[in-house]
Amino acid sequence: MVQKISCPGFVLFITIILLLPLNCKKQSTSPDPLPPSLANEISISCSPSSGGKGTTVSVTISIKGNLEEIKAFGLELTFDANVFKYQSTITGSLTGSWAFVDGNEVNAGNLVVGGFMGSGTPIAIDSQGSLAIVKFEVIYAGTDDGFTRQITIKNYIDGITGMKPEPSSTTFTFKK
Repeated sequence: MVQKISCPGFVLFITIILLLPLNCKKQSTSPDPLPPSLANEISISCSPSSGGKGTTVSVTISIKGNLEEIKAFGLELTFDANVFKYQSTITGSLTGSWAFVDGNEVNAGNLVVGGFMGSGTPIAIDSQGSLAIVKFEVIYAGTDDGFTRQITIKNYIDGITGMKPEPSSTTFTFKK
């Protein structure tokens, strides 16, 4: 025999129990994470910024405040092939675990630099550090002293598309 329950208080109790979790919010004891810095910048620098023939120049490509996780990147780097000879490209502080970071000189003075994480770690949102370090040797043997040359990055693709260059060029001064 089945008994029918006709208690309005019981129905109200069950309804409250079922709806109660919808109105509950988890209380957090830690502060909310800060929003990204919104810088979304890419930059280039060289060290040393001056030197003579035979000097090895390290050109660092860095980011700050990326808005999205980065799993791959690509860009072009241009330089004066009469002054610099491309040597190598190595990982930066943010890409040390990546499967591939390298450069390819497509023609005199034009280098394509890129990388992908493979099974490495993606670059988290709002990171700051270097993607790659490109090494050049100063090959100019002229007698001019104090002239400058620009090394420039452009045409950003994959995870760095839309980043603002701050700055997009770095200056090297030749010293005989």
